[in-house]
Amino acid sequence: MHNIFHLIIGAPGNDMIFLSRRDEDRFLDYARIYKERFSIHLLAYSLKKDCANFLVYDRLDKRDSFAKHLVEAYGYYLQLMQEREVRLVKKIFSLESMEKYMQLMRFLHSEGRNSFKSYQNYSRYVKEDLLDISLVLNSFSYSHKGDRNLLLNELAKEPSGVYALEFKKHEVFKRDKLFKRRERAYEFMENFLNEKDITREEFLKGNFDEEKKCLIRRFREETDLSFRDIGHVLGMSHTTAIRLYNESRD
Repeated sequence: MHNIFHLIIGAPGNDMIFLSRRDEDRFLDYARIYKERFSIHLLAYSLKKDCANFLVYDRLDKRDSFAKHLVEAYGYYLQLMQEREVRLVKKIFSLESMEKYMQLMRFLHSEGRNSFKSYQNYSRYVKEDLLDISLVLNSFSYSHKGDRNLLLNELAKEPSGVYALEFKKHEVFKRDKLFKRRERAYEFMENFLNEKDITREEFLKGNFDEEKKCLIRRFREETDLSFRDIGHVLGMSHTTAIRLYNESRD
């Protein structure tokens, strides 16, 4: 099939990217903005706790730009609203056949918050601002062109096991080097807090300046972790971590 793609957005190690309905709504708001800006068509979606899936029609070769801006905007939202850094990454796969196209539609509508309700509610009078459902209706079957009920019956079916397994593998985001470094940083901090008998929440929100300086100094003396890694687990900028480190040495 020409110009049809499966876009998946997630985080290394499949860290959670949606913690609430508000997060999902904001993500879809950004998708609306950037699909208009880059003139791509969204045919279906599925949101799970650790990833987002889109079925995309893109004849102008703008899918990478769409994904890049969506990742940046939602990543910034997470940092602002949840005070946590989540690095978002993307995968894009082309669809080679009508069979795979339909199996992916079934897969997307079988789990998570998805676009099936939008298809159920769609009519010539009630449009969908995020999805281009008319494109799907018009391409679904030449013998039943525009038959929404026939399409709904197809979308409600379970995907075949082989395709479901393939699509689930696509949703797995491996832990990269940065993820592994920060995982080590969290483990090092937890060991330090256990020694001090302090909980992580108390430590990050309370007045423990001297303890933080001590931890940063030990990070630098006992590990190869960068100030960016240290700042990340302490919820501060790397420049603040450097300043506290220098103060700990005075």
